[in-house]
Amino acid sequence: MIADELRAAMRRWVTGVSVVTFNTEEGVHGITISSFTSVSLDPPLILICIRHRAQAHDLLLRSERFCVNVLGLQQQPLAVHYAGHRAGNGSPGRIGVTIRGTPCLEAALTQMDCTLASTTSAGDHTIFLGRVEAVYMAGSEPPLLYADGAYATLGQERETLGRSAA
Repeated sequence: MIADELRAAMRRWVTGVSVVTFNTEEGVHGITISSFTSVSLDPPLILICIRHRAQAHDLLLRSERFCVNVLGLQQQPLAVHYAGHRAGNGSPGRIGVTIRGTPCLEAALTQMDCTLASTTSAGDHTIFLGRVEAVYMAGSEPPLLYADGAYATLGQERETLGRSAA
């Protein structure tokens, strides 16, 4: 089946690991993502992709703002926690807020505070286009990466970090 082959092929693509955080009427929510990229510098746009069946999907559709938190090597517990698509179940890390009031992960290497610009349904995912309103750079450790079902970092063997539960 082509879907299984595509999944296997894409596991070989190394991606960064980020957690998208946002507010709803019920509180702060988050989801670990690897489908994230810069789209444009003028205007400053990024995109993220979230599966329709993810618990956070419909909540994010109703949100006006979100923050993309780029994780570093020490934030693997955050990645694992939010990969479970937990909503309102607390966090293994401290939740802060940006100047604009968007929830963010204080330990993240980088935080991009975004306004939801548009959405497009694409197969079993939604593409969320965000206009970047502010960028915060905090950490200097290596970024957390994901490849072949495991977390990794630059210059380190994947096996040293272990396989993910997601």
